[in-house]
Amino acid sequence: TVRLSHPILLSSYSGKLIDLKNGVWQNGGYNGQKVKLIFLPTLNNHGSFNSEDYAGPTSALKCHLGIVDFTGPGSYSLHGVGYNTPINPQAMGESVGHLVTQILAPTFYLTCAEYTGYRSRTSATAAQTKTVGLCADPATLDYWMCKYVMYPCATSQAFMNPDNDNNLRKALIGCCSKGVGTVNEDEMVVHQIDLA
Repeated sequence: TVRLSHPILLSSYSGKLIDLKNGVWQNGGYNGQKVKLIFLPTLNNHGSFNSEDYAGPTSALKCHLGIVDFTGPGSYSLHGVGYNTPINPQAMGESVGHLVTQILAPTFYLTCAEYTGYRSRTSATAAQTKTVGLCADPATLDYWMCKYVMYPCATSQAFMNPDNDNNLRKALIGCCSKGVGTVNEDEMVVHQIDLA
């Protein structure tokens, strides 16, 4: 059992309660005001060089794992789904897909990759990739950013290429199975802008 709950935040700016699923609560009821939820993940290899993480690099898909962690008796936190032996990256992707379609409704994801930690998320050897990715869903964004930004930094690391049979691809497919995004480039519309 995975508890997919969500936080309700008190805005220090407006004094209103912000329910990430249902909107703004004010004076004993929801006031109809919509909430825009924007995620700003970074692009990093959560494992280490020559070692694949249980669900692939850290970026838009995995940014959900640490925010919704309300474990209660008899339940399992989202952060641990698919992590234990045997690992199941597809289950992690499916859980995030369910969270995105049924509980949270993110407006967009903006993946920051000025520097990309291709050896690990804490390595001082990050590549300066000077890239920002913007997408309405985490699976499509992670596919594209991993394939065209992270993987070119370390082509010997086949687990960073989402076209290969690896934990990254399994996690992305799990998310896509819930109706979130695609791993098929023919279904993607990509706009690239060089600000230089």
